[in-house]
Amino acid sequence: MKKEQTRLAWPLSVSEIEQVHHTALDILEKIGMGKPPEELKALALEKGCTISNEGRLCFPRTLIEDILSKCIPRTVLPSRGGAPVQLDDGFAHFGHIGVAPSVVDFETGEYRDSTLVDLYDLNRLFDALPGMSTGDVPVSATNISDPGSVGVNTLYAILAATNKHAIVDMADQDQLEPMIQLLEMIIGKDKKGIDSPVTFIYCPTTSPLNYEKKYMSMCLDVVKKGYPVTPLIAPMAGAAAPATLAGALAMTVAEALGVLAAVQMQSPGHPTMLGVWPFVADLHTGGFAGGAAEEPLLSAAAAQMIKWYGIEGTVPSGMTDSKLIDAQSGYEKGISVALAALGGGTFVGEAAGMQGSLMGASFEAFVLDQDMLSYINRLQRGIAVNEETLGFSMIADVVKQGIGNFLYHPLTMKYMRSEYEYPQFADRTMINQWKAKGKPDIRQKAREKTRKLLCEHYPAYIDPDLDARIRKTFNIELNTEDMRPKCGRW
Repeated sequence: MKKEQTRLAWPLSVSEIEQVHHTALDILEKIGMGKPPEELKALALEKGCTISNEGRLCFPRTLIEDILSKCIPRTVLPSRGGAPVQLDDGFAHFGHIGVAPSVVDFETGEYRDSTLVDLYDLNRLFDALPGMSTGDVPVSATNISDPGSVGVNTLYAILAATNKHAIVDMADQDQLEPMIQLLEMIIGKDKKGIDSPVTFIYCPTTSPLNYEKKYMSMCLDVVKKGYPVTPLIAPMAGAAAPATLAGALAMTVAEALGVLAAVQMQSPGHPTMLGVWPFVADLHTGGFAGGAAEEPLLSAAAAQMIKWYGIEGTVPSGMTDSKLIDAQSGYEKGISVALAALGGGTFVGEAAGMQGSLMGASFEAFVLDQDMLSYINRLQRGIAVNEETLGFSMIADVVKQGIGNFLYHPLTMKYMRSEYEYPQFADRTMINQWKAKGKPDIRQKAREKTRKLLCEHYPAYIDPDLDARIRKTFNIELNTEDMRPKCGRW
């Protein structure tokens, strides 16, 4: 009997998505956003917003809906020569996004303060790893001697190490102008808006429901200069957001829409990815629990909301609480990244490499996690169903000829690459073969691959003459000796 099939929405039905949306509009209209910067307040009042008795900026729901209806989705993240990120191709893309204060030392396995060279080296890895779609700021460069040049040095280290699309933190207000100057020396002054190979990220709210004045003002400055921005709205359920997952989602969406409205009021049609990043607290300790089962539920739901709005965006995943590359790390990352991707995430951040609840970046974990990302990419492709793949003729050939298996059938050879994914590091050998190789474990193989990449992959994405001019203009603390093969660091 033929049954009518319907695709199940996960984790939210369309009706539940609409309920979250209407609650977010109620929050913005009846509670509002606190601490708006003066320039935003002036813009918003002109558009029909009001100030409540508590001094909060309240948005009419019709204004938010009008802004949403006029948003132009950002469909491509251009690069300076690498592959662009095609956000509208129906698949999740993976990157990092976020700043850890430590690295897991490659040699000792200990957590230590991260350095400018670590930032450069990690972006060299991102440049070489196919699963990483962008370059970005996985760690803070804690050893920069001039605090006023942190932004310029961070931007330089990324652009020197990769020509993929770069996602860069804004740093501080007084550093924004030199960062833009450096950026335009490298990419020119005409690649702005949708053509920009760089996106600025920022955390423009302090939850619950307050703007972070400094970063919101900086965001508006970047928008005025024509560069794309991506807000990261990341309250923790049970701490700075309601403990109920639906409530945490609704409040996070409300804050994200409040920031989206600010950007669009400043520059209608400005390319903006929506960063809806609801986090989860461990209610036993009150601390962040990135590996919690509830995290991928919220991330997938956030991805559904972004898609429903017709805007491309980013959600988080892969945020294991394990301090080591172990079974806990594997299952927490694998489950959360897979569910965020299959739930509709367009750009999944924190998807690889991070350990210890985002406190440490691990070189070999970024490399090892490529196996996981390749598996998830295979899941996203699904099952191709057509006359040939259904295999009637294949089955008839093998059965009628009495061969007994399909290993040597021509269609097996034809489809062995497109139908199957083969891991780089997971061990599928027989036990005797594994013993003969010295019983290697998965981390050992990842370390060997990581060391090889870091020894050999020293790209030159900034022309030497331009590099010399940059170093005369700015206090660049990344030594040129550390940016070439056989420098002795690896």
